[in-house]
Amino acid sequence: MNGKPKKVSKLVSGAQNGQKTGQRNEVVDAFRGLAAVWVAVYHFSGGAGVGTFGYLSVTIFFVISGYIVPYSMMQSGYVIAAWPRFMLKRLVRLEPPYLASLVFLLAIGVWDTFFGVPPTWTAVQILGHLGYINAFLGLPWLNSAYWTLAVEFQFYILMGLALPLLRLGNSLTRLVGLALVACLPLLSLSRSNATIFPLLPVFAIGCLSFLVASRLIGWRSYWVALGVFSAIIFKKHDADVALVTTGTAVLVATVHIPRIAPFAWLGKMSYSLYLLHIPIGLGVISLIIRISGNGVIGIPSIATGLAASLAAAALLNRYVEQPSLRLAARIGYGPK
Repeated sequence: MNGKPKKVSKLVSGAQNGQKTGQRNEVVDAFRGLAAVWVAVYHFSGGAGVGTFGYLSVTIFFVISGYIVPYSMMQSGYVIAAWPRFMLKRLVRLEPPYLASLVFLLAIGVWDTFFGVPPTWTAVQILGHLGYINAFLGLPWLNSAYWTLAVEFQFYILMGLALPLLRLGNSLTRLVGLALVACLPLLSLSRSNATIFPLLPVFAIGCLSFLVASRLIGWRSYWVALGVFSAIIFKKHDADVALVTTGTAVLVATVHIPRIAPFAWLGKMSYSLYLLHIPIGLGVISLIIRISGNGVIGIPSIATGLAASLAAAALLNRYVEQPSLRLAARIGYGPK
């Protein structure tokens, strides 16, 4: 290659189904929305019943990021010199909803003090949420779902530096480089989610689908590499994670669906729903349990908690997330 950004004219699914450049990937939006609902149900049910495998939804988010982040960067003409602007763009896009949810949690804590319930957090713990450094300080998150945001932030840092490397050389060198990154966690027995390290192969399998969607590797190479990456994920994690990550990667790379309004709406709400489902949904369910005196969390309670979480997410999306998106969209990478 000559080092210049290679223009991507179609998604891989578009090559088979007529999807054009710039058109939204409705499969990605649908997966985002369904994964956000799934993880909410997992937390609401305590990981039982219908929510048993909801923990796997976070791996769906990671695969989607591995696919869509480099794809959108490439479409926007990203070059390594634009790394600071890329990080600024991500911060403007994601931090306001995150910080708003954090303020909401702190407000709940302050409110509880009026009823004699002392806060369980410290000033250092709160400050550790800025820059997601709680993951490195070993301090608990005010919202247990925040750990994935720390991992995602680390991925943005790495991808901003690595994308130009993924576009150099030929198909073989790209695959070898990505495979080496995916294999790094095999050098350690740790499965701690404090850093992105054990989850590198999950993001890598998303990047693999990005490469084939961008025509930086061929289909034959893709299927062979997919099997290798799946084996790495199985070895580092388990069969369930390997199955979900592989299935997600294949579907976002090969399937094209028309816009389905409910799925599109859920996809739009997914980030805000993810941020608020624990304080809002679990709060509502706890209230239902106290009022009813029934300690069993049934489907009606879960449905009510989910409805309340979606309503709160809609407000956060409209008044915080959407303005943040519009502002981030104004930040470009400079002349193409």
